[in-house]
Amino acid sequence: MVGPLPLAAHRCGLLLAACMLLPFHGGVAEFTCPPAFYKRQANLIPIGNGQVYLPVFRYVKGAPEKITLAIVVLHGAAVNSDNYFGWVVNSEISNNQKENAVVVMPVFPTFPCNGSDWIGNENQTGETLRWSSSQWTYGQLSDPLPNFPAISSYEAVDEVIQYLQMEYVNLKRIDVVGYSEGADMGLLWSVLSSNGYGNTTNGGVRMRILLGSPNVYLYLNNKRPAQLCSSDIIGTGSANMTQCQEYLVPNSIPGAAVACPGYDRFPYGLDGLGKVSGYSADSSAIAASHYLGEYMDETMAKAQLPAHFAKKDVIFMVGREDKQDCAQGKSCPSACGSTIQGKSNLQRGLNYMGHLRDAIPGYEPQLRLFSGSAAPEPFFKTAVWADSSFGDIPGEDHRSLWQTLWPTALFSSGLFLVLWFFLCFAGCSCLLYILHGIYIADSGYTKNHENYEDFAEAATDESEDERQHEEDGA
Repeated sequence: MVGPLPLAAHRCGLLLAACMLLPFHGGVAEFTCPPAFYKRQANLIPIGNGQVYLPVFRYVKGAPEKITLAIVVLHGAAVNSDNYFGWVVNSEISNNQKENAVVVMPVFPTFPCNGSDWIGNENQTGETLRWSSSQWTYGQLSDPLPNFPAISSYEAVDEVIQYLQMEYVNLKRIDVVGYSEGADMGLLWSVLSSNGYGNTTNGGVRMRILLGSPNVYLYLNNKRPAQLCSSDIIGTGSANMTQCQEYLVPNSIPGAAVACPGYDRFPYGLDGLGKVSGYSADSSAIAASHYLGEYMDETMAKAQLPAHFAKKDVIFMVGREDKQDCAQGKSCPSACGSTIQGKSNLQRGLNYMGHLRDAIPGYEPQLRLFSGSAAPEPFFKTAVWADSSFGDIPGEDHRSLWQTLWPTALFSSGLFLVLWFFLCFAGCSCLLYILHGIYIADSGYTKNHENYEDFAEAATDESEDERQHEEDGA
């Protein structure tokens, strides 16, 4: 087990523990039931009318009616969900969002776990879903349970989204967030899910999908970056980081990438979904096809999914210094299906942006580069992450006063008229004051009172004169 790590303090000086979270610890190497950390944040989301449950970590501080932003976090490798949960909650607090946001981290158990054990309540009944194959990243079906059919891990994510819409009726946006392997899952889910189409959930709430440093990208056709796009810069040992302009079917013509078996198989490509390739589909492709078939003819996936994905608000965030070759001990996949996409995480991200432009004519992907370490904990402290996750919430203005006043908003609102009249009044007042001063100077007028004490004495003298006048009149 990894030793405890200190929790980052937010800008108001409070610790996460002060917000009813246990002190932050490093994540355990495998799923534990009951949870090793954050036991007070352990919750259950009912699946199938409460027949079974999905274990989650949930942090919410504000009243349900005040919650306008929900963040669903897909954790990365090693089932270190408590790590990611702590990092995102810290970020929420440091960005002053704890009163209006809820953070939910679904957990995908790998062995049986009773609901009572997960939340520490012996009166709780029911079992939790589990994925003993540990392939939940790829949409794997859950293990069979008595009287309950297996469901894809992607369907479990959809259930979390539906639960949040019912629990927090004033939500303005739901963000689905993943980093590293969590981003791998987030990209696969975002391509296949019906949620997010038209930038909204199936329930009509605004949706955004945030993917930080994915390791592997799901390509939407059988083309891959040309060899030149994934080459090293001669004499530097660094991967080429220019935007790729050419995408070709591997082995098709000189300059095309070298093909390898399964380079276009799911989860590297769409081949295998609905058994369209003629190969016997593997378990991941079967599970993804099962999930996709809930709303789309999976045999039409290759034709429909690119345009479907283009209608979603997806933001990619990649480290600008994440240039190390994955074959040199970097913690990113080095299998053929991934290396054909690029040699480093940054190169793969840049190549994928070009692929989306090539595969979806007229589509402009959203890529935001961040500086510093590509490790997950520093990432959740970057301005790129904060702006992407906490900014642009519909109905809420997070801009500064200066941004509000200048320049576009000023001229497009009634505020301009108010300010215009104020400036005219101030200008006229100043002009009258100047003219009055000139007039006094020309008339030989001498100011009687030079300072505050002179004014006070004059007022006293005037009061004495008034009293003397009254006595004389009497």
